[in-house]
Amino acid sequence: MSSADFAFEFDQELVEEAVLRAPLSNERRCALARERERLYTITDAGQRDAAFAAAAANLFREIELDAPLIAALRTCARVARVVARAIVRRVTSPRAEGAELFVAPTGNEPPVKTLVVRLRVETLLDPTALSLLLSRDLQCIDDMLDPEFGYDPSWPGSEVEGAWRQLVVDRYSAAWDATVAGRNARRGRTPPSELERSLRRFLEAFPMLGERARESFELLAADEAPTHQRLAYFAMHPPAAGPHISGAILCTVCNLPTFDAVTTESALPAGAGATLHSLVPSWVPGKPVCRQCLDWSHSARLSMAEAQRLPGLHHQHVRRST
Repeated sequence: MSSADFAFEFDQELVEEAVLRAPLSNERRCALARERERLYTITDAGQRDAAFAAAAANLFREIELDAPLIAALRTCARVARVVARAIVRRVTSPRAEGAELFVAPTGNEPPVKTLVVRLRVETLLDPTALSLLLSRDLQCIDDMLDPEFGYDPSWPGSEVEGAWRQLVVDRYSAAWDATVAGRNARRGRTPPSELERSLRRFLEAFPMLGERARESFELLAADEAPTHQRLAYFAMHPPAAGPHISGAILCTVCNLPTFDAVTTESALPAGAGATLHSLVPSWVPGKPVCRQCLDWSHSARLSMAEAQRLPGLHHQHVRRST
């Protein structure tokens, strides 16, 4: 499907609330009020509800509240080509907003791809905020569909668990965000403030880079053809920090600098080496590990032991994609 003939399917509740809260001219608002008064005279409840829905949908299209979504999709032709449906849902929390691609298997046929956009009414009525949100999320979806990017939804795999897994996923997301912000800025899709937001997120995710953090961010932001493999490696093996933390040792589990590392197998608490290795197979006793990672592995061991004692409770590893 091309972006030229693309149609979004909107939640009726979102459409009706957006129309009522949209900045309309006095003439149009008076006409809307008269139309709503007329519709209230319909005695059949089903017919009345259908008439209200049709009137709201007509005005929604007339004042082009869907225009920013259509415009954003035109900048991501790859997404428009592959999706069969695009659904816009109403949410109430800013944290719930965003765009996702869902793929449903269909036997021997190509899988059906559905774009789902979740928006608050406030964001739908704010073209600037809507454009920023869509520019980020649609570019990420475009990357995921690009064979050259090589996205792997199973990464980081079951061998990376617990706090270490979340840390790596957060780093990957921040590094990917830097490449998205850079590309969008060069194409004139977003204001300079979007690059500043992405830089702040990057600095929080990579404190170990120290004075080299801004340079690393700029290199990522300048990358016109990022790949999943490079981003994943950067997330799992960020460069060591600068001289301002000289004397620190890099923990080989979380990859963060520490001044209190355990560097010998004999210094490990009883059973800690085997537990940590079972959680992070790439680590072996004798490699430097910080006290925080040892505490995490100890807590994880206690949780698994408790789960085994409780009847009917099964310990599960939940995979999370980016």
